[in-house]
Amino acid sequence: MSVPVDKISIVTVREIIEEQKRLDIRLVLEVLKSAEKQKNIKSRQITIDFSKEK
Repeated sequence: MSVPVDKISIVTVREIIEEQKRLDIRLVLEVLKSAEKQKNIKSRQITIDFSKEK
């Protein structure tokens, strides 16, 4: 259900009540899972410390 969001959609209270429109947003759990995957990917990369002087 991971769908990139590339536009802003405005839904008014009237549309929610009268037309049963819903906001198309990602679920919190899905966002957390995605963040955890990104964290794992970054943790596998090496880091180089450029702050040490010669």
